[in-house]
Amino acid sequence: MELSDGIAMMVGNNDRMQGIISQLEETCRAIEENGRRQKTMVCEKFDQLYSVLEEKKREMSQKVTDEQEEKLSYIRSLTRKYGDHLEQSCKVVEMGIQNMEEPEMALFLQNTKPLLKKITDATSTAHLDKVERGYENMDHFHVEFKKVGQALRSIDFIQEEEEEEHDDEEGEAEDEEAAQTVSEGSAVPTASLQPPEPQQTNPSTVTSATSS
Repeated sequence: MELSDGIAMMVGNNDRMQGIISQLEETCRAIEENGRRQKTMVCEKFDQLYSVLEEKKREMSQKVTDEQEEKLSYIRSLTRKYGDHLEQSCKVVEMGIQNMEEPEMALFLQNTKPLLKKITDATSTAHLDKVERGYENMDHFHVEFKKVGQALRSIDFIQEEEEEEHDDEEGEAEDEEAAQTVSEGSAVPTASLQPPEPQQTNPSTVTSATSS
């Protein structure tokens, strides 16, 4: 091998090596760009999942809040009623003590009968609601995320086989929908499906053609 041939071969090899290096650098840039794009997509998918979970959390929390406020409103109203009844009872007791200290027997007897009626009314709580046992309980708002947690922990990237199966299922669904659309369309007239009637042949034409 002459020196000039060796140098030419080395130059060619160097050019090929430079081309390979350029391809590798381009591949690096493509990998970086694809990685950024896929990470962005993954983040967007998780953000959508977070959004669904946040919305569900607000919805379920609001249900608890609504019942909590309803029960609190009822209990506070009942507390006011019992308070008013207690205040009235205290007034009756005070009136009874004052009547017991009445020196005039006639006036004492005169006030006793209506006072006894008030005492009877004050000691009765039949008109007041009674709170049922366990009314304060809110345990029926129970959640269990064990299965959901397992599903979340099993989240992973879709494999190519799963993507192909998913595409096949979508294709089958589209075909079924198209077939259903055709079957639901207008019926084709029967006349259009009949074959055309054969043309009448002139006997003289057949004879002349045979003789020829």
